[in-house]
Amino acid sequence: MEVVDIYGKAVEAEELEEAEKLVDEQGKPIVDAQGNQIVVRPKEREEARLERKYSTPALKPLRQKYSNEQLVAYYKTLEAKEQKKFAEIVARYPDLNLDVESDKSSIRALIEVEENLSYCQKCSGETCAKKSNKYWEPVAQMIEGEVNISWCVCKVERRRRAESKLPVEFRGKVFSDFDVSGALHDTQSDAQYAAGAWELAKQAVQDGVTNLYLYGTFGSGKTLLASLIAKECMVKGKSVEFGTVAKLLGELKETFDNPNRNPEDVLKRLRKCDVLILDDVGAERATEWKMEQLFELINERYANHKQLVITSNFSPEELHEELKKVNRIKAGQIMSRIKSISEFGYTGETDVRFKLKKTV
Repeated sequence: MEVVDIYGKAVEAEELEEAEKLVDEQGKPIVDAQGNQIVVRPKEREEARLERKYSTPALKPLRQKYSNEQLVAYYKTLEAKEQKKFAEIVARYPDLNLDVESDKSSIRALIEVEENLSYCQKCSGETCAKKSNKYWEPVAQMIEGEVNISWCVCKVERRRRAESKLPVEFRGKVFSDFDVSGALHDTQSDAQYAAGAWELAKQAVQDGVTNLYLYGTFGSGKTLLASLIAKECMVKGKSVEFGTVAKLLGELKETFDNPNRNPEDVLKRLRKCDVLILDDVGAERATEWKMEQLFELINERYANHKQLVITSNFSPEELHEELKKVNRIKAGQIMSRIKSISEFGYTGETDVRFKLKKTV
Protein backbone atom coordinates (compact mmCIF):
# COMPACT_ATOMS: atom_id res chain seq x y z
CA MET A 1 0.00 0.00 0.00
CA GLU A 2 1.31 3.42 -0.96
CA VAL A 3 0.55 6.85 0.44
CA VAL A 4 -0.97 9.21 -2.11
CA ASP A 5 -2.47 12.68 -2.10
CA ILE A 6 -6.07 13.53 -2.96
CA TYR A 7 -5.13 13.65 -6.63
CA GLY A 8 -3.59 10.17 -6.62
CA LYS A 9 0.02 11.40 -6.69
CA ALA A 10 2.58 9.59 -4.51
CA VAL A 11 3.61 11.52 -1.41
CA GLU A 12 7.33 11.83 -0.67
CA ALA A 13 8.62 10.68 2.72
CA GLU A 14 9.70 14.20 3.75
CA GLU A 15 6.15 15.46 3.13
CA LEU A 16 4.48 12.97 5.46
CA GLU A 17 5.28 14.90 8.65
CA GLU A 18 2.94 17.75 7.69
CA ALA A 19 0.40 15.62 5.80
CA GLU A 20 -2.89 14.52 7.37
CA LYS A 21 -4.51 11.12 6.87
CA LEU A 22 -7.98 11.18 5.30
CA VAL A 23 -10.37 9.29 7.63
CA ASP A 24 -14.11 8.79 7.88
CA GLU A 25 -16.39 9.49 10.85
CA GLN A 26 -15.37 6.24 12.52
CA GLY A 27 -11.71 7.16 12.18
CA LYS A 28 -11.04 4.52 9.52
CA PRO A 29 -8.55 5.44 6.77
CA ILE A 30 -10.08 6.41 3.44
CA VAL A 31 -8.32 4.66 0.58
CA ASP A 32 -8.52 4.92 -3.18
CA ALA A 33 -9.58 2.16 -5.59
CA GLN A 34 -6.12 0.58 -5.38
CA GLY A 35 -6.18 0.53 -1.58
CA ASN A 36 -3.66 3.37 -1.17
CA GLN A 37 -3.91 5.52 1.95
CA ILE A 38 -4.96 9.06 1.06
CA VAL A 39 -3.32 12.00 2.87
CA VAL A 40 -3.87 15.71 2.59
CA ARG A 41 -1.11 18.30 2.49
CA PRO A 42 -1.59 21.67 4.27
CA LYS A 43 -2.27 23.41 0.94
CA GLU A 44 -4.92 20.87 -0.02
CA ARG A 45 -6.43 21.09 3.46
CA GLU A 46 -6.92 24.82 2.96
CA GLU A 47 -8.50 24.15 -0.44
CA ALA A 48 -10.91 21.73 1.21
CA ARG A 49 -11.83 24.33 3.83
CA LEU A 50 -12.53 26.88 1.11
CA GLU A 51 -14.57 24.36 -0.83
CA ARG A 52 -16.68 23.53 2.20
CA LYS A 53 -17.11 27.13 3.39
CA TYR A 54 -17.43 29.05 0.14
CA SER A 55 -18.26 26.46 -2.56
CA THR A 56 -15.23 27.47 -4.60
CA PRO A 57 -14.14 25.26 -7.51
CA ALA A 58 -10.77 24.64 -5.84
CA LEU A 59 -11.48 20.92 -5.39
CA LYS A 60 -13.17 20.21 -8.69
CA PRO A 61 -10.68 17.40 -9.53
CA LEU A 62 -11.32 15.88 -6.09
CA ARG A 63 -15.10 15.95 -6.55
CA GLN A 64 -14.72 14.16 -9.84
CA LYS A 65 -12.55 11.43 -8.36
CA TYR A 66 -14.15 10.65 -4.98
CA SER A 67 -17.69 10.02 -3.87
CA ASN A 68 -19.78 12.59 -2.04
CA GLU A 69 -19.86 10.26 0.96
CA GLN A 70 -16.10 10.26 1.20
CA LEU A 71 -15.91 14.01 0.89
CA VAL A 72 -18.67 14.63 3.42
CA ALA A 73 -16.90 12.34 5.87
CA TYR A 74 -13.68 14.25 5.38
CA TYR A 75 -15.38 17.61 5.75
CA LYS A 76 -16.94 16.49 9.02
CA THR A 77 -13.54 15.35 10.23
CA LEU A 78 -12.11 18.77 9.39
CA GLU A 79 -14.99 20.51 11.12
CA ALA A 80 -14.52 18.50 14.31
CA LYS A 81 -10.78 19.20 14.36
CA GLU A 82 -11.39 22.87 13.73
CA GLN A 83 -13.87 23.11 16.60
CA LYS A 84 -11.44 21.36 18.92
CA LYS A 85 -8.65 23.72 17.88
CA PHE A 86 -10.93 26.73 18.39
CA ALA A 87 -11.81 25.56 21.89
CA GLU A 88 -8.11 25.15 22.74
CA ILE A 89 -7.38 28.70 21.57
CA VAL A 90 -10.26 30.14 23.60
CA ALA A 91 -8.97 28.31 26.68
CA ARG A 92 -5.40 29.61 26.12
CA TYR A 93 -6.50 33.23 25.91
CA PRO A 94 -9.13 33.62 28.65
CA ASP A 95 -8.49 37.36 29.00
CA LEU A 96 -9.80 37.96 25.46
CA ASN A 97 -13.23 36.51 26.29
CA LEU A 98 -13.53 34.87 22.87
CA ASP A 99 -16.55 32.85 21.78
CA VAL A 100 -16.07 29.78 19.58
CA GLU A 101 -19.04 30.64 17.36
CA SER A 102 -19.04 34.43 17.15
CA ASP A 103 -15.27 35.16 17.21
CA LYS A 104 -14.02 32.75 14.56
CA SER A 105 -12.10 35.44 12.69
CA SER A 106 -10.14 36.38 15.82
CA ILE A 107 -9.54 32.73 16.69
CA ARG A 108 -8.18 31.98 13.20
CA ALA A 109 -5.88 34.99 13.53
CA LEU A 110 -4.49 33.63 16.80
CA ILE A 111 -4.01 30.21 15.21
CA GLU A 112 -2.03 31.81 12.39
CA VAL A 113 0.10 33.69 14.92
CA GLU A 114 0.83 30.52 16.91
CA GLU A 115 1.65 28.48 13.82
CA ASN A 116 4.10 31.12 12.59
CA LEU A 117 5.71 31.59 15.99
CA SER A 118 6.19 27.83 16.34
CA TYR A 119 8.72 28.10 13.49
CA CYS A 120 10.31 31.20 15.04
CA GLN A 121 10.80 29.43 18.39
CA LYS A 122 12.73 26.62 16.66
CA CYS A 123 14.69 29.01 14.44
CA SER A 124 18.38 28.22 14.07
CA GLY A 125 19.13 31.90 13.57
CA GLU A 126 20.56 31.29 10.11
CA THR A 127 17.62 30.90 7.72
CA CYS A 128 13.82 30.87 7.87
CA ALA A 129 12.11 27.47 7.71
CA LYS A 130 8.65 28.87 7.06
CA LYS A 131 7.03 28.25 3.69
CA SER A 132 5.27 31.61 3.61
CA ASN A 133 5.76 34.98 5.33
CA LYS A 134 9.46 34.22 5.46
CA TYR A 135 11.51 36.48 7.74
CA TRP A 136 8.41 38.12 9.23
CA GLU A 137 7.09 37.67 12.75
CA PRO A 138 3.37 38.03 13.49
CA VAL A 139 2.10 40.30 16.24
CA ALA A 140 -1.50 39.92 17.44
CA GLN A 141 -3.33 43.14 18.25
CA MET A 142 -6.86 43.62 19.56
CA ILE A 143 -8.50 46.35 17.47
CA GLU A 144 -12.15 47.28 18.06
CA GLY A 145 -12.87 43.96 19.69
CA GLU A 146 -11.25 41.80 17.00
CA VAL A 147 -7.81 40.21 16.82
CA ASN A 148 -5.74 41.54 13.91
CA ILE A 149 -2.28 40.51 12.76
CA SER A 150 0.53 42.92 12.00
CA TRP A 151 3.93 41.74 10.80
CA CYS A 152 7.43 42.86 11.81
CA VAL A 153 10.83 41.87 10.45
CA CYS A 154 12.18 38.83 12.32
CA LYS A 155 15.53 38.61 14.10
CA VAL A 156 17.17 36.68 11.24
CA GLU A 157 16.25 39.36 8.70
CA ARG A 158 17.17 42.17 11.08
CA ARG A 159 20.60 40.60 11.49
CA ARG A 160 20.98 40.13 7.73
CA ARG A 161 20.14 43.77 7.13
CA ALA A 162 22.51 44.90 9.87
CA GLU A 163 25.31 42.69 8.50
CA SER A 164 24.85 44.27 5.08
CA LYS A 165 26.15 47.52 6.60
CA LEU A 166 29.42 45.91 7.70
CA PRO A 167 32.50 46.08 5.46
CA VAL A 168 32.18 43.32 2.87
CA GLU A 169 35.46 41.61 3.82
CA PHE A 170 34.38 41.18 7.45
CA ARG A 171 30.77 40.02 7.04
CA GLY A 172 30.10 36.68 8.66
CA LYS A 173 33.49 36.63 10.40
CA VAL A 174 34.04 35.95 14.11
CA PHE A 175 37.01 36.43 16.45
CA SER A 176 38.28 32.89 15.97
CA ASP A 177 38.63 33.43 12.20
CA PHE A 178 41.66 35.68 12.73
CA ASP A 179 45.20 35.08 13.90
CA VAL A 180 46.39 38.06 15.91
CA SER A 181 49.65 36.63 17.12
CA GLY A 182 52.66 38.83 17.67
CA ALA A 183 54.10 37.71 14.33
CA LEU A 184 51.77 40.16 12.58
CA HIS A 185 53.21 43.24 14.27
CA ASP A 186 56.37 45.20 13.66
CA THR A 187 57.23 45.54 17.36
CA GLN A 188 56.56 43.64 20.55
CA SER A 189 54.86 46.68 22.04
CA ASP A 190 52.44 46.89 19.09
CA ALA A 191 51.61 43.21 19.56
CA GLN A 192 50.86 43.83 23.24
CA TYR A 193 48.72 46.88 22.47
CA ALA A 194 46.72 44.95 19.86
CA ALA A 195 46.24 41.97 22.17
CA GLY A 196 44.87 44.31 24.83
CA ALA A 197 42.45 45.88 22.33
CA TRP A 198 41.21 42.44 21.24
CA GLU A 199 40.56 41.45 24.85
CA LEU A 200 38.59 44.66 25.43
CA ALA A 201 36.53 43.92 22.30
CA LYS A 202 35.70 40.42 23.53
CA GLN A 203 34.82 41.82 26.94
CA ALA A 204 32.44 44.30 25.33
CA VAL A 205 30.64 41.42 23.61
CA GLN A 206 30.50 39.27 26.72
CA ASP A 207 29.25 41.82 29.24
CA GLY A 208 27.13 43.87 26.83
CA VAL A 209 27.77 47.13 28.68
CA THR A 210 31.41 48.13 28.08
CA ASN A 211 31.76 51.20 25.85
CA LEU A 212 34.91 51.27 23.73
CA TYR A 213 37.09 53.86 22.05
CA LEU A 214 39.47 52.01 19.70
CA TYR A 215 42.27 54.02 18.12
CA GLY A 216 45.46 53.42 16.20
CA THR A 217 47.08 53.92 12.82
CA PHE A 218 45.49 53.19 9.46
CA GLY A 219 44.99 49.44 8.96
CA SER A 220 45.76 48.48 12.56
CA GLY A 221 42.53 46.50 12.93
CA LYS A 222 40.06 49.00 14.42
CA THR A 223 37.26 48.50 11.88
CA LEU A 224 37.88 44.75 11.94
CA LEU A 225 37.42 44.68 15.72
CA ALA A 226 34.31 46.83 15.48
CA SER A 227 32.87 44.50 12.81
CA LEU A 228 33.56 41.43 14.95
CA ILE A 229 31.85 43.07 17.92
CA ALA A 230 28.87 43.85 15.68
CA LYS A 231 28.68 40.30 14.31
CA GLU A 232 28.94 38.62 17.73
CA CYS A 233 26.28 40.93 19.17
CA MET A 234 23.96 40.18 16.24
CA VAL A 235 24.35 36.46 16.89
CA LYS A 236 23.17 37.14 20.44
CA GLY A 237 20.03 38.71 19.00
CA LYS A 238 20.97 42.32 19.73
CA SER A 239 20.08 45.21 17.42
CA VAL A 240 23.20 46.81 15.96
CA GLU A 241 23.79 49.97 13.93
CA PHE A 242 27.17 50.30 12.21
CA GLY A 243 28.55 53.14 10.10
CA THR A 244 30.75 56.19 9.90
CA VAL A 245 29.49 59.42 11.42
CA ALA A 246 29.38 60.90 7.92
CA LYS A 247 27.20 58.07 6.62
CA LEU A 248 24.80 57.92 9.57
CA LEU A 249 24.36 61.68 9.83
CA GLY A 250 24.11 61.85 6.04
CA GLU A 251 21.14 59.50 6.26
CA LEU A 252 19.60 61.81 8.86
CA LYS A 253 20.18 64.85 6.66
CA GLU A 254 18.49 63.20 3.68
CA THR A 255 15.23 63.02 5.63
CA PHE A 256 15.09 66.82 5.82
CA ASP A 257 14.50 67.04 2.06
CA ASN A 258 12.18 64.03 1.85
CA PRO A 259 8.57 64.64 2.93
CA ASN A 260 8.00 60.88 3.08
CA ARG A 261 10.67 60.35 5.72
CA ASN A 262 10.77 61.42 9.34
CA PRO A 263 14.14 62.46 10.87
CA GLU A 264 12.93 61.13 14.20
CA ASP A 265 12.84 57.58 12.76
CA VAL A 266 16.58 57.70 12.06
CA LEU A 267 17.39 59.31 15.41
CA LYS A 268 15.28 56.80 17.30
CA ARG A 269 17.07 53.91 15.58
CA LEU A 270 20.50 55.27 16.49
CA ARG A 271 19.53 56.15 20.05
CA LYS A 272 17.64 52.98 20.92
CA CYS A 273 19.60 50.16 19.21
CA ASP A 274 21.39 47.83 21.62
CA VAL A 275 24.84 48.54 20.13
CA LEU A 276 25.88 51.61 18.14
CA ILE A 277 29.23 51.49 16.33
CA LEU A 278 30.64 54.77 15.01
CA ASP A 279 33.51 53.90 12.70
CA ASP A 280 36.38 56.20 11.75
CA VAL A 281 35.31 59.18 13.87
CA GLY A 282 37.30 62.27 12.94
CA ALA A 283 37.94 61.20 9.35
CA GLU A 284 35.15 63.44 8.05
CA ARG A 285 35.29 67.23 8.14
CA ALA A 286 33.69 68.41 11.38
CA THR A 287 30.94 71.03 11.33
CA GLU A 288 28.92 72.72 14.06
CA TRP A 289 25.86 70.66 13.11
CA LYS A 290 27.72 67.32 13.04
CA MET A 291 29.31 68.02 16.42
CA GLU A 292 25.95 68.92 17.94
CA GLN A 293 24.35 65.72 16.60
CA LEU A 294 27.32 63.61 17.75
CA PHE A 295 27.17 65.01 21.27
CA GLU A 296 23.40 64.52 21.53
CA LEU A 297 23.72 60.95 20.26
CA ILE A 298 26.51 60.02 22.70
CA ASN A 299 24.71 61.72 25.57
CA GLU A 300 21.40 60.02 24.77
CA ARG A 301 22.99 56.58 24.72
CA TYR A 302 24.79 57.31 27.99
CA ALA A 303 21.50 58.32 29.62
CA ASN A 304 19.77 55.15 28.37
CA HIS A 305 22.67 52.80 29.27
CA LYS A 306 23.12 51.75 25.64
CA GLN A 307 26.43 50.33 24.42
CA LEU A 308 28.66 52.49 22.21
CA VAL A 309 31.80 51.57 20.23
CA ILE A 310 33.92 54.27 18.55
CA THR A 311 36.91 53.78 16.26
CA SER A 312 39.28 56.55 15.20
CA ASN A 313 42.70 57.16 13.74
CA PHE A 314 43.07 59.83 16.43
CA SER A 315 43.88 59.31 20.09
CA PRO A 316 41.35 60.97 22.43
CA GLU A 317 43.69 63.93 22.85
CA GLU A 318 44.25 64.28 19.10
CA LEU A 319 40.52 64.06 18.35
CA HIS A 320 39.90 66.78 20.94
CA GLU A 321 42.36 69.05 19.17
CA GLU A 322 40.69 68.40 15.80
CA LEU A 323 37.21 69.17 17.11
CA LYS A 324 38.41 72.30 18.92
CA LYS A 325 39.17 73.84 15.54
CA VAL A 326 35.40 74.05 14.92
CA ASN A 327 33.89 74.61 18.36
CA ARG A 328 36.02 74.60 21.51
CA ILE A 329 33.12 74.23 23.97
CA LYS A 330 31.33 71.48 22.07
CA ALA A 331 34.64 69.64 21.55
CA GLY A 332 35.18 69.65 25.31
CA GLN A 333 31.65 68.34 25.94
CA ILE A 334 32.03 65.51 23.41
CA MET A 335 35.41 64.35 24.67
CA SER A 336 34.43 64.69 28.33
CA ARG A 337 31.45 62.40 27.76
CA ILE A 338 33.51 59.90 25.74
CA LYS A 339 36.25 59.76 28.38
CA SER A 340 33.79 59.35 31.23
CA ILE A 341 32.03 56.32 29.75
CA SER A 342 34.64 54.49 27.66
CA GLU A 343 37.41 51.95 27.91
CA PHE A 344 40.29 52.83 25.58
CA GLY A 345 41.91 50.28 23.29
CA TYR A 346 45.05 51.15 21.34
CA THR A 347 45.62 48.93 18.31
CA GLY A 348 49.17 50.09 17.66
CA GLU A 349 51.08 51.54 14.71
CA THR A 350 51.46 48.40 12.56
CA ASP A 351 49.34 48.14 9.41
CA VAL A 352 48.14 44.54 9.69
CA ARG A 353 45.27 44.78 7.20
CA PHE A 354 46.99 42.79 4.45
CA LYS A 355 48.48 40.26 6.88
CA LEU A 356 45.11 39.61 8.53
CA LYS A 357 43.47 38.93 5.19
CA LYS A 358 46.00 36.16 4.60
CA THR A 359 44.71 34.33 7.68
CA VAL A 360 41.03 34.46 6.70
